Amino acid sequence: MSLLDLPLAIVALLSLVSYLECQPHLTPPSTSDSGTIPSNITTPSTVDSSITPDFRDPCAQLPLTPDLWQSLDLDNYLKSFPDVERLSLELFAEKAGATNFECGIGKICDANQICFPVRGRDWYILVAAQNWNSFSNEMYRAMTFALSIVGGLASSIVNDYAPKEPDIIMIDQQFWGILVGICGTIPGFAFPERFAYFGATIWPVIQDGTGLAANLLNTYHNVIATLPTDESSKTMDVQYLLSKAQKQVQAQLSNSMNRTISEGISTDKGLYGVLKGGVFLNDQFVTAERSEDEIKAAISVVARARLLAAVWKATNHFIIRGYKPCTQDGPNGALPDDDVFSYCSPDGM
Repeated sequence: MSLLDLPLAIVALLSLVSYLECQPHLTPPSTSDSGTIPSNITTPSTVDSSITPDFRDPCAQLPLTPDLWQSLDLDNYLKSFPDVERLSLELFAEKAGATNFECGIGKICDANQICFPVRGRDWYILVAAQNWNSFSNEMYRAMTFALSIVGGLASSIVNDYAPKEPDIIMIDQQFWGILVGICGTIPGFAFPERFAYFGATIWPVIQDGTGLAANLLNTYHNVIATLPTDESSKTMDVQYLLSKAQKQVQAQLSNSMNRTISEGISTDKGLYGVLKGGVFLNDQFVTAERSEDEIKAAISVVARARLLAAVWKATNHFIIRGYKPCTQDGPNGALPDDDVFSYCSPDGM
């Protein structure tokens, strides 16, 4: 070997050592396509390098996107992992090298940085699980905000705008329709619009939980046949129903999370069911979360509007737009009378 070839030999040796040190310790079962990785991207892998000539460093951190999930074929990876039907999320994390990876309500499961210690595909799966856990906890908190806000608004609006009426909202079950409608928009409150597709993945679970409110309402009416008309009793009615609904909805979400965590990772009820498609593999997930105050403010605006509209509908009140031009004697040209609702915007609309 000449002196000119010596630097190249050293570089080659160092590359080989680095390659061997980064080899993963988890290997999925051999299938006909389990190790195939598209040649146009540089990807981490837990598959032996002999399967594909395009294997790269499994410690390289790539941009986290649903497209990357698809490129790494992580759906099939989860489905074909050894002993998947009996392997829970925590056991999978332990096998991957992540100890104390505990997800659930009130818990933070952290995948850490890639190769510290989890490598390759396993790390990307745990990152997605971490984001799913964060999302679920945020929804749990947002649900609490929504129910508390609705409780405060409902009692005041019902008593202010329908003080002599029976609880028509509850009798017609409109109250629960309002609650479900408000809860259905929580994903948009908690995350910017570009993350709205998360709601289609996990939010139906929570919506199923709020559906239990109909049974609660029927039970309540069987116990109390005649709903009260006085302000104090109405307020107690609202608070009672909301407290029951909150417990049921939160229990539904918590139980759903626990089932996902404990089921086999390859099953639809387990990790595969919530992560398939890569919906939770996104590196902007945490930065997209809104503050608690922002979520509360957004929910409050929608809740107030929906409740007020329901009260007016239940008491046969209607809003007529353009009834008179905004040239009257009230604020911004609205009607001045105290016995009518009239509003004009600052620009005269």
